[in-house]
Amino acid sequence: QQQQQQQQPSLLDDAVSLVLGFLSRPAAGPAGSEHVPAAVEETILSDRGFDPNAEVGGERTTLLHVATRHGHWGAVRLLLQRGADAARPSRDGTTALMLAASQPLAYAARQARVFEWLLDAFEAALIKRDKKGRTAVHWVSLAGAHEPAALYYSTLLVRKLASRQLIEVVSWCDYLGCSASKLAVDCGLLRVADVLQQAAAQAASAALERSGSSASTVSLNSTGSAPAVAAAAMPSSLARRGGGDRYEAAARRASGLVCAATDDMRREHQQQRRAIDADTEYAAQLLLELRSERDAACADADAYAAVAQQCDVARHVEDTMRRRVEQTVGLQHVARTSKL
Repeated sequence: QQQQQQQQPSLLDDAVSLVLGFLSRPAAGPAGSEHVPAAVEETILSDRGFDPNAEVGGERTTLLHVATRHGHWGAVRLLLQRGADAARPSRDGTTALMLAASQPLAYAARQARVFEWLLDAFEAALIKRDKKGRTAVHWVSLAGAHEPAALYYSTLLVRKLASRQLIEVVSWCDYLGCSASKLAVDCGLLRVADVLQQAAAQAASAALERSGSSASTVSLNSTGSAPAVAAAAMPSSLARRGGGDRYEAAARRASGLVCAATDDMRREHQQQRRAIDADTEYAAQLLLELRSERDAACADADAYAAVAQQCDVARHVEDTMRRRVEQTVGLQHVARTSKL
């Protein structure tokens, strides 16, 4: 049993190494991006303890990162089917979606709608930020060497965010205050910047509409449900002429506005809470790294102090030896002089 327990980690390492060896090679174009060797597919889908979230580098890179970076979309599907975490970041906060958005590999396979499928599969990573505060929308502009791909990605991203009522993500700035549209302009992607600026304007307009509906809702509630009060005070003759139906319709519309405003505020609160949680997590990680760097600096300082102490001892020994040599030379000189 002990021998089996000792052999099991090596078997798992061999399985991960087999999959990693295939994923580390770039896919052979769009036609070969869906191809997965039978041995690799069997290893990924096996029930022998294979971990689809195994880290394969010192930067907390996973197999999903490697598969996305090299355009192995068939392997990406298998890893997700096996339970890989689509939103898991590396040490610097990079997600697989960011890698896909920053290179033209998915654009080359656009006939198969690969990037659209990735947006559905990596939906949990839409609002993720890296350590610089950049989202996948920012990373699109990093594909500056291939503007058609960046334009294609940005259009699909904006459409996806709008469908999930997350269009305000387009307006988010990184931790240096740079928005995705500004980054696109700096990279020379003017058409991409236009798409992102239009989406940001749409997000601002939607925010104004929500704030306006919320204000009207507050005014309505402060008067004690105006349609209901007006309906109560309505003369019976007006009710007989059909005015009651109009007031009831107005009351229903007001109730619908209240419900819609409440839902909007709830969604906005949830999105802000997720963003705050992400920022808090990033701050905690940064604090841990700063502490580790401080400990390393203290250890280096102690090592330097020990070396400096050794240097002082060596200098003292050197001074002592130099004085002895000078004394010896002086005695020899005196001896020669006395003989003469």
